Amino acid sequence: LCARLRGARVEVVGSLDGGPRTNDRYRRHVSATRGSAYEAVWERLSGLPREGLSLNVVLRPDGLEHLLGEVRAFQAAGFKTIDFWVDYFSSWDEAGLAALARFFAGLKEYCAARAAQGLPFDIPMIRHAVLNARARAKGRAWWEVCGKLVLGADGSFYACEGSIAVPYGQAAAHRIGDPERGVDWEKRAAYMRRAGAALEALGAGRRWQHVCPRVYYRVAEQSGVELAPLLDNLHRVSEVYCGGLMTIVGALRDNPVFRTAYL
Repeated sequence: LCARLRGARVEVVGSLDGGPRTNDRYRRHVSATRGSAYEAVWERLSGLPREGLSLNVVLRPDGLEHLLGEVRAFQAAGFKTIDFWVDYFSSWDEAGLAALARFFAGLKEYCAARAAQGLPFDIPMIRHAVLNARARAKGRAWWEVCGKLVLGADGSFYACEGSIAVPYGQAAAHRIGDPERGVDWEKRAAYMRRAGAALEALGAGRRWQHVCPRVYYRVAEQSGVELAPLLDNLHRVSEVYCGGLMTIVGALRDNPVFRTAYL
């Protein structure tokens, strides 16, 4: 199956949030009697060719102590693309933010030490941080123009990535079409204007964001919670996260391999 997907140019991504002690704290096996979710996933990944096979790692406030060593182990196991995402809805206190900054400082040193021999692995989110930085330098938000639609597992279209935070069973009012009947573009445009106005009123357009803040707007709209604290948490962690990625850019920007890949 993996070979067929790669033959169709479909990217195959596994998700492991570090080693077993980190991963299994958050990701539990569907069957309580079958042990470690990490071991179950690793068993399936271990026999697959590494070409075109990526890993996603989710960063959480209390899962960073051993993560750099675990990421290095993934690289040693042959993974050529390892991406990093921040847990959208964890509450990041000062200790968690400090741990995140230490992780990126260590990752920068690791990448810089390996750069002469070629980058250890591709980090796609570096491109996002560069996009974010370039947009902010021009006085605008990277998410202002959105060409995305979400095709949900229920077969319906939703307006943008903000919809991924809402369970399908609670999202009937947010559907904007389906593949057979097409898209209600006016309904989508009305939502995008409404979300954009609310986010801009809170200053979101002038801040770092590791994900589109419409995710938080949709959650606040759906659940009735206040939007401002959600955005504050997003912006605090994004400054450390995007800042950490940009320190890697700063350290390696003169490396020709890095410039070709990211700049």
